[in-house]
Amino acid sequence: MPKLAVCQHIPGSDIEANFRTVERLVREAAAQGADLAVLPEFASSLPHEDPDNDSNWVDDDGTFLSRYRDLARECHINLVPGTIPEWDGKDVVNTAVFIDRREPFYIPIKTQLMASRA
Repeated sequence: MPKLAVCQHIPGSDIEANFRTVERLVREAAAQGADLAVLPEFASSLPHEDPDNDSNWVDDDGTFLSRYRDLARECHINLVPGTIPEWDGKDVVNTAVFIDRREPFYIPIKTQLMASRA
């Protein structure tokens, strides 16, 4: 039977500290035999009060996703890294993905509009 790990934490404004926490939780889950680790919404970063100042919490260059893919492969675990805020060209969307530990790709499972950029 597959084993699921729910890796709960409360992210703060420090993206690197958040990722270190996530990395520790995912490694613990893998060490305990989990097949899938699921992280909370905004596991990497929290939206700021100012939606026009989103340069460091939006994954506009794929960095968050790339780090999560590398972690999933390294730990041999499937991963749902919470949600990842991304640009869709004009808006910030909150995207949930499933990262397959065996493949260098991800499968989007949810996209939700967060803020409009008129």
